[in-house]
Order: sequence, then structure tokens, then C-alpha cells
Amino acid sequence: MRKKGKPNPNQRFFSLVVSLEAETTNGQKHCLAACISERIIVRASSPSNFDLEQQLWERVDNSSIRYMGNVGINIERPDHATLAVGGNVLVSGTLNHYSDSRVKENITIADCQEELQKVKQLNLYNYSYTDEFCDYSNIDQPEQFGVIAQEVQNILPELSATTELRIWKVVRSRMS
Repeated sequence: MRKKGKPNPNQRFFSLVVSLEAETTNGQKHCLAACISERIIVRASSPSNFDLEQQLWERVDNSSIRYMGNVGINIERPDHATLAVGGNVLVSGTLNHYSDSRVKENITIADCQEELQKVKQLNLYNYSYTDEFCDYSNIDQPEQFGVIAQEVQNILPELSATTELRIWKVVRSRMS
């Protein structure tokens, strides 16, 4: 809205569209579920600021669009991941990591005893996130159970990393 209650003819509106699709072995796609948000008003000093953003969106087919960049849901700056969600994520299905031998190389059998000894060195903790971190990350359940990333770094360095905010994290996707 412009001042004095008159609408801005150049105001941009966006909607968040999320769909879950299944692809059959013969390449057919089926939409299992889809949701669209209410219109979201995007504010900027000039509507032309969004022209560059439009180049990142691409229509794939009648039911899909693709965004070539980071997407944030309920988070101010999704700089640290392709999809950053501030809050809980409910997945009705599975999260998958590629583990097909056809896309891997230099495969060797790991020494399970050695790796098991490393895992046994890890402590498990009950803990609560700080109020400040819960507010920043939109965490509604601060009580957690798990490992401490700095300890993982000392024992299994390939399974830990830091974010742009210099916060340690455990990289679970490297365990596929």
C-alpha cells in the first residue's frame, strides 16, 4: 500500500508453492500433495529490485517450478543451505541420500572395528538450546538428545563442519 491508503500498482506479490511428487520408473510424475500460501507482499525500495530474481525462477512443466538459488522458509537469510527451514519439518515419507554403487568410485571396505571404536568415543547428551538460538532458528522444542559437533570434529572430522555463522554442525548426509 502507498501512503494515504492507495494501492501501489507496481507492488509485487509472491506465493510459496510446495509440492511432493513421485516419479515412476518409466518417468511419469504424479503429484501426491501440493500447497500454496496466501499472497506474500514483498517490500523493497523499488519493485525493479526483483527483476534479477525472476531470472532464477524457471517453469519446468505445468506442475513444477524450479528456483536456482537458496530458499528460506521462516528464516531471514538462507545463506547456509539450498533449503533452510526455520522451525520443524514434517516429512510424510522418507529423506533419501544417494547411495548407489554406480555413482561412487574408489570404493573400499571400511574397517568396521576401527570405525566402531571411534563411534564408541562419542558421548550422547541431553541438552537444551539457548533461548537466543531458539529465537534465531525458530526452534520450538529446545530440549534435545544427541552429540556435540565439536566432539564429533575431534573423533570423526569428516562428519562435522561450521556454518557461515561459525556454529558447528553434524553433517549427517556424509553417513550414507
